[in-house]
Amino acid sequence: MAISYAIKREEIFLGKRLHHGEPAGKQFVRLSSDKNAKWERPVHETWQVNEPVEVLSTPLEHYSAKSVSSFIRKIDYYSTINAGYLESRNAPVSWWHILAYPAGKFISNYIVKRGFLDGTHGFLHAAFMSFHSFLTRGKLWILYSKK
Repeated sequence: MAISYAIKREEIFLGKRLHHGEPAGKQFVRLSSDKNAKWERPVHETWQVNEPVEVLSTPLEHYSAKSVSSFIRKIDYYSTINAGYLESRNAPVSWWHILAYPAGKFISNYIVKRGFLDGTHGFLHAAFMSFHSFLTRGKLWILYSKK
């Protein structure tokens, strides 16, 4: 029987390894013999396979942000792609989504997933990911308003 392989990812954010919050425990399928496997989403993509997955023991170090300015540029870029993807799927958006999604994202990452245990870096990561959610919904609203 064929097996796909996933790799764990350790997040290095502004020079510090994060152990909690959104990036904690992430693993991604990156090797597979499944001919029916498919990529989902144009950004933050996942590879969906139809065979058992084994997780490799050695993690990949992911340096997501070397500086605040580089991370802001990345958030701007990815939120534009994500808004286009959501528009293509006719995802709803209203002022409530623009407000609630970022707030929910921050609460999830900082409190529920215990990002606060990573100190200031955990707070900043949760805040930036909340901002990403805000930009995505705001850009989605702008795309719909142009129609």
